[in-house]
Amino acid sequence: MTADPADTLKALWQTQEQEIPPVTLDEIRAKAAAFERKIRRRNLREYIGTAVAAAIFAFYIWLFPGWMIKLGSALTILALGWTMWRLHQRGNARAAGGDARTVVDAYRDALVRQYRGAAAFWRRDLPLFLPGLILIYVGRYRQDHAGGRPLDLDHTFIILGGVIGLLMLAIVVLVSLLGAARLQNQINDLDRMLRG
Repeated sequence: MTADPADTLKALWQTQEQEIPPVTLDEIRAKAAAFERKIRRRNLREYIGTAVAAAIFAFYIWLFPGWMIKLGSALTILALGWTMWRLHQRGNARAAGGDARTVVDAYRDALVRQYRGAAAFWRRDLPLFLPGLILIYVGRYRQDHAGGRPLDLDHTFIILGGVIGLLMLAIVVLVSLLGAARLQNQINDLDRMLRG
């Protein structure tokens, strides 16, 4: 006995993979709003952290003798200011509103803008900090022992501080690159949803 062609087609139809349901405009608006909140919180943390770091380096200018430490601290404050200005100009969260195309385009543009900022941070912004930090460490290393500590012990602390500083810079680069990869995945997911 042969199978009924209608039953065969029905069984084939029922066993095929389900299509991904289309994405609604409200879902994209919700994702865009959540992304904007996340960026605003991140920027606020960056602004507060920068203000604290700038205050610390300003204190270094006042506390430590020697032109190298003072100049290095001033250069680091300038690098902090420049980086925050760039974050304010290019890394802000812009509201997505309007019709469907505008919302989707604005959300995708925001993802791409944040991706570019995160991907380029280590080669564009991070090098701005190196001259100031190097001057601080070299200046501190060259100074005579401070506070009555033996010179070897003081140099050990300075070298340890330099190693910790390099590790922190490596962590910043790693976090930046991981953030860029996450953003690229979000862009790819959005593109797949829009094509699907």
